[in-house]
Formats: sequence, C-alpha cells, structure tokens
Amino acid sequence: MQTLQAANISLSAGSVDEGKRRYVVRTEGEFTAPEEVEQVVLYSQLDPQTGRMARVTVADVATVEFGYKEPGARIRRLSKPAMAINTVRETGANVIETMRGGSRRCSRAERNRPAPASLNPDPGV
Repeated sequence: MQTLQAANISLSAGSVDEGKRRYVVRTEGEFTAPEEVEQVVLYSQLDPQTGRMARVTVADVATVEFGYKEPGARIRRLSKPAMAINTVRETGANVIETMRGGSRRCSRAERNRPAPASLNPDPGV
C-alpha cells in the first residue's frame, strides 16, 4: 500500500523566485488511468546468476478497475443532490483572484459536464 501511495502523489516542492515573480513548484505523480496503477512495481530483485531483474507489478497480483467509494455523507443544495469542493489558497495568494480562478474552473467544468448534472458555484457556502 505504501508503494502505491508513494507513486500516486501530488505535492508542493517549494517555490522559485524570479525577479518580482514567484513560481510554485509541484511534483505531479497522480494516477489518471487503471493501467498506470497496474504498472506500479511492488517488488524487484536482481537474479545474481542471470543478471536479470525480476519485478512484481500490481497487475501481477491484483485486478485494477475504475470505481468510486460510497459516500460517507450526502450533500444537498436547494433539495437536490450536490457536490462540495474545497478551495484552499496558497499562503500569500490573493483571495479574490483565488475565488475568480475557482469560478472560472467551475464554468469550464459546467460547459463539459455530462447531462443531467449542473454546476452552480455558491460562494456563500
């Protein structure tokens, strides 16, 4: 389990200052498809006689499929099922720009949503 968690991580790697600008650096290693999970090497060992590397991958020991975890809670808005997304700004980031960025992302997601879902940002929540 630790091997899978280490392979599926996205975290801040610090920042780089360049003149008046500051760039936040992130390491991206998130799984986007079941095949990526299947390719994770769980164990490897060198055969001293042949010099070949023996590897055990997730696909060797498990079946990987796309799914979801049953929700532990239900969220509703105006008596309809809803989804909540938490937005967290980086330290020192402009709150107004962060909210505008979140609204732009919701608008883009709304244009690409499958029917009959709808996205309605509610900044009051």
